[in-house]
Amino acid sequence: MLRKALLILILILVSTACARNWINSEHVQELNIASLKSEANLVKEFRAKFGTHKLSIYNQQLDRSRGRQAVLDGAVDVFIGDIAGSKELSAELVAKEALLLITHPDNPVNNLSRQQLQAIFSRQIKSWVELGGSNEPILIVDQDSSNPAYRALYKVLFGKKPKFHSSSVVKTAQEAKAAVAKFTNAISYISFAEIDSKSKALNIDNLPPSHKNIDEGYYPLAREIKVFYNPVRIKEQGKLKSLKKFLNFIYHRGQETIVNNDYMPLTAAELELIKVGSDPIYIGISVPLEGPYLELSKSIVNAAKLAVEKINEIDGIATRPVELIVCNDKASAAQAVVCANKFVENEAVAVIGHLTSQASIEASKIYVKNKIVQISPASTHPWFTERPGARGYVYRTIARDDKQAELITNLLDQLGLERPIKVTIFNNGTIYGSTLSTLIENSILKQAKDKVLDIVSLEQDASQYHNEIEALKSQVLIFVGEYGDAAKLVKALALSDKKDIKFIGADGVFSPSFIEEAGLRAEGTYVTGSTLGQDSQPAKDFTSLFEQRYKTPVSAFAMNSFDAANILIEALKALQKNKTSLQEEMQQTKYEGVTGTISFNQLGDPNQERMCIYKVVEGKFVKQ
Repeated sequence: MLRKALLILILILVSTACARNWINSEHVQELNIASLKSEANLVKEFRAKFGTHKLSIYNQQLDRSRGRQAVLDGAVDVFIGDIAGSKELSAELVAKEALLLITHPDNPVNNLSRQQLQAIFSRQIKSWVELGGSNEPILIVDQDSSNPAYRALYKVLFGKKPKFHSSSVVKTAQEAKAAVAKFTNAISYISFAEIDSKSKALNIDNLPPSHKNIDEGYYPLAREIKVFYNPVRIKEQGKLKSLKKFLNFIYHRGQETIVNNDYMPLTAAELELIKVGSDPIYIGISVPLEGPYLELSKSIVNAAKLAVEKINEIDGIATRPVELIVCNDKASAAQAVVCANKFVENEAVAVIGHLTSQASIEASKIYVKNKIVQISPASTHPWFTERPGARGYVYRTIARDDKQAELITNLLDQLGLERPIKVTIFNNGTIYGSTLSTLIENSILKQAKDKVLDIVSLEQDASQYHNEIEALKSQVLIFVGEYGDAAKLVKALALSDKKDIKFIGADGVFSPSFIEEAGLRAEGTYVTGSTLGQDSQPAKDFTSLFEQRYKTPVSAFAMNSFDAANILIEALKALQKNKTSLQEEMQQTKYEGVTGTISFNQLGDPNQERMCIYKVVEGKFVKQ
């Protein structure tokens, strides 16, 4: 009897397992997959990780034309690579491949801008001497026109196929590297995975093609890798669910596979149009991801990512995942409008941003029109929240410029200097710089205690610091700009034997990078900055997590961004429960964040004092 019972139990277990496998196979039907030759290894690893019983490889190495036709005919469900478009096919971006510009190691040129690259490959610049190199003609070693790298390079630079004749054409990356190794005046292009010690990879717009820049999506030269499929045939064959699961795999676990194969993983910006198997809640985030604001903006984006990851770990909001759509507004009002329209198009419910006040103000007109809530961790201009039409839709977690001007004016009274105090204000030539410097001047004149001798506008990255400092006869130098320029100024003061001049930096200087770049010259300087509440446990926990994840110091803007993201998340959770609007829930906000308690007045400004004066003492910002 015991043996019979055991036999029955085994049969039940086997039949249950078979039934379970049958159910799984019913839900995830096998997909036929093919790709370009260049993506062969990536496809094999996708198959191994996703499941060999879920993907079958069909004559994998097809060219672009045959690949497109195979998908149209239904011989292939999915094709991975970069094929010519077809109205009958759908395509989803899944990865990018970094393209490196390579030269001979002895070539003295190490960096090229996008504009210089366009001039080189359009044959307008013909000699290296025009780029700071030797007096030799530029030898362009193009790859064959059927090569993905060839198509990608010219598409990135010119948006279309080239019309330029090349006298030197090679068929493979190996041949391109051999040509560059042979001729000191040659330039060519290869994928990131193909670089070796015999070739030198150039920086593009001062961004080196490092693993970090590539993995984080900041490297500007890349070939798009897409998944192509025929939506009509996929649906007819009952494989839509299988395709969604495969794409969902790529956008989550598959990103590690992409990185391991030396491709660029997707950022939130590339994921914004993909809605796979779920109904995400989209939040836009817009900052300038280039130029002098790059590091600052990256910290804002990364902090928001941490907040989103945290809520998604507990199944999102009402089981819906939260996803960020990242947009580079280039610190430009015009580009900020482009980003705003992109968020509207993709049904974002709220936006974190922008960094600069001008961008925030212009974009907010679109957000208000489309009933999208905006919260900025960095925009300080009073007009951002004072416009009557914007009320209920615009918020910020940072203090206003007029409050900051008052802080700086009050600090002058505490420096113990001989009256009248001679003050000079420098600004960096941006809207932020000119606006805040004017507010500071007006605040000082309003008190009628001190005199502003001059306001000087310095263009970013200008070489005039030394001359301005040499002519300086003030007791106080106030600088409205970014930490990099501030570090140069305090060094120039020391070199000009004017270290007794008191230096006051506005909130754009409030970054650990200022102290790092200025070194000992930062000692004794004053800086306005956010009231961080650094000793609180939430602040310590966030700082530890951020620095461990991103290997960079925490900035005040990162902390404000983390709080801004969490305020939105909490308001979105509350409206699900209370059946209210996001604007109503934002007005009711009382959030205990890493920067302290935050609630908002009717304008959308924080009720709490959000800024104070710091002094650099022994390499640290000390609240005064």
